[in-house]
Amino acid sequence: MSDLTGRCRCGRVSLRARAAPLSVRACHCGDCRKATGAPYSVFLEFALQTLHWEQEPSGVSCRGVTRRRFCQNCGSPVDYRDDRLPGQTYVLLGMMDEPELFEASDHAFTHEALPDVTIPEGKRRHPAFSVERP
Repeated sequence: MSDLTGRCRCGRVSLRARAAPLSVRACHCGDCRKATGAPYSVFLEFALQTLHWEQEPSGVSCRGVTRRRFCQNCGSPVDYRDDRLPGQTYVLLGMMDEPELFEASDHAFTHEALPDVTIPEGKRRHPAFSVERP
């Protein structure tokens, strides 16, 4: 597999992944909606050591044990980190240069999904988190 690449809208923040994502998951929670402005978010889970940031995001929004990073220049959301999941980062699908390569296998917080959002048949559905937290 060749490296996967991604960048924010203005190109100032960019990354290179030296491994495939560990998972691809969608989240329908209200916090993700507020953070991205989208009806739901899709995240690619990567081990931190597999990512190389050409330029790290400089904007950070913290809420409890979570940090959402964004490009301070264009405002594009970049990734999500949770202190309870050390060594992992969840990169937003829209950050990737070839988003069509990825499809979410799991949908989290499905009870918060908006009425006009259809979760495809065969996808795992979780009423809360799709990744266990300690």
